[in-house]
Amino acid sequence: MNRLKFAAGLLGIMLFAAGSASADDCTGTLRTSAVSATLRPVTTGEQLQAALKDIDAIVAQCPADPWINALGAEMDLRAYNALLAANNNQVNQQAFDFLQRGLARSDVYMNTAADMRGEVFAIQTEHGKGNLTHSFASTNRKSILQIFMAMARLGQVHPYFKAETPKTCTGWLTSDTQTVGYAMETEADLIFRPFIDAAAEACRGEGNDRLPLAVASQAYVRLVE
Repeated sequence: MNRLKFAAGLLGIMLFAAGSASADDCTGTLRTSAVSATLRPVTTGEQLQAALKDIDAIVAQCPADPWINALGAEMDLRAYNALLAANNNQVNQQAFDFLQRGLARSDVYMNTAADMRGEVFAIQTEHGKGNLTHSFASTNRKSILQIFMAMARLGQVHPYFKAETPKTCTGWLTSDTQTVGYAMETEADLIFRPFIDAAAEACRGEGNDRLPLAVASQAYVRLVE
């Protein structure tokens, strides 16, 4: 694979934009097309670029659709991994941008009302059947977060972990707190303390999910054992 050509192609994809589509199209034909793009066999850089171009065009037309954004986040993660492999496992700005966009698209999915992101099974496409499940979106989110955690341990701490602004006990916060808190095993992982402390504080109120409080407590117990 020509690395320069591959990188240039992906950069062009990041700049792609398109007009909006109707809600019916987004939950129908365009959502099916997005599933198809993620199921498409990819063995070359050119094939990945084509799949990314297709799904980015769909996300641009359906910027508020939860499942199309979740599928876009998955393709962003694949692009990140491909760029990493093409760059001797070194993270460049372009790879980081794909990962950052994947995180944002994941947020769109989770911040959508629950009744708008019901699971859908056996979606028939030209590349086989696909399923849209919360576990798919959750696995993608966890993978992206774990990569950002690895970067943080090397000194590049993402603003999400710095928690410089108050958090709310909504969206991915409980799940993200589990991903981060359960991975805190050494003193070096105290870089994530602002995040788990902010999550615990956000969920302290009556009626909130108290799991972040428990996760934070367990993390500190492990660190002093």
